[in-house]
Amino acid sequence: MWSDDLTQLAEHRGQDLRRFAYLLTHDWHDADDLVQESLLRAFTSLRRPGNQQDLERYVRKTMTNSYIDRWRWRRRRQRIRADAPSVPSHEQSISETTSMQQALATLSPRQRACVVLRYYYDLSGPEIGAELGCSAGTVRRHLHDALSRLQRHLAAEETSRDEH
Repeated sequence: MWSDDLTQLAEHRGQDLRRFAYLLTHDWHDADDLVQESLLRAFTSLRRPGNQQDLERYVRKTMTNSYIDRWRWRRRRQRIRADAPSVPSHEQSISETTSMQQALATLSPRQRACVVLRYYYDLSGPEIGAELGCSAGTVRRHLHDALSRLQRHLAAEETSRDEH
């Protein structure tokens, strides 16, 4: 019966399994978790070895695979965190939003509409033209003029901020 096998393995080989897990993790708490998780996996598996020696080998293999999976997961998570852009402070976010709103206010109504439809609604030039009743070439011209004006405005604002 599987419960007898589990009890026998835990009583007779539990400390050895725990030491093995510690050698993998270098942390006793993580080692205990790894042993418990591996025993659970081994005894809920449909294909479990019949004798104690093979069962212990199976649990060790499960521990090793679980440890490697955890290590990969942590490494992936660290890489994602390192690649993620830093979140601006609340004050910085408000300042940037205010700056962009002021810069957008310097645009003509048509230029502003083109920028909003292109960069906030992700419409293409022909789609914007259909929306505004003008050609795609006119949309490109409005976007070019608008982006030039926005760049000048934001650059001037940054320069004045650096001077203060």
